[in-house]
Amino acid sequence: ILKFCNLKSGNTVLDIGCGIGRHSITLAKLGLKVTGIDYLENLITCARNNCPEKTVELEFHVGDCRYINLNRTFDAVLCLYDVIGSYADEAENIKILINVAKHLKSGGIALLSVMNYGLTENLATQFFSLSKEPDKLLGLKPSNNMERTGEIFDPEYYMIDRENRVIYRREQFTEGKNLPTELIVRDRRYYRRDIEKMCRDVGLIVQWSRFIRAGDWNTNLESHNAKEILICCKKL
Repeated sequence: ILKFCNLKSGNTVLDIGCGIGRHSITLAKLGLKVTGIDYLENLITCARNNCPEKTVELEFHVGDCRYINLNRTFDAVLCLYDVIGSYADEAENIKILINVAKHLKSGGIALLSVMNYGLTENLATQFFSLSKEPDKLLGLKPSNNMERTGEIFDPEYYMIDRENRVIYRREQFTEGKNLPTELIVRDRRYYRRDIEKMCRDVGLIVQWSRFIRAGDWNTNLESHNAKEILICCKKL
């Protein structure tokens, strides 16, 4: 992140979809002024509890990354993993990108990542049309992958609606104090050309993009081997 966003001590960073603050806290410890946003209050509470000594310049806010307005801009904006793509309605994902651009200074860098549709499609064994055969979802095998392992590229447990490129999973959640539940989870994943066009459409200049795996952003993978696409953009 420091290298790709050309950051130095004292620069400001907005971490959209910060979760429990893993990136935010580490960057703040390195001398950056960091603001983290997540719409889940329990994650923000955890992030605040994980904050180091008060000398670190770090703040967290509960907010919807589509709509929150902090009334200031940042040297860099991060939106990593599956924040963009978490909505089946593409218009909602575009709102996230618009807000990324709005909170970025002129000359600032946005570092984004999305899940790779190319790998998802290549691995897939189950396809359907929600508009024509919705009952087919009933035959989708349930899993607890999202809660236990995060392995959401296992083709046994997802189905693609080819008409609109939405991925469906039946996820079971058992941890925590609430009763166990099963939900149909939907998300969007992207070809590289499509996410690049979305960035350009909101006024961001794509510097580069690459196929990557978590924890190893320096290795540029082939599309059929990569779970994620990393995109580096600049605002003029």
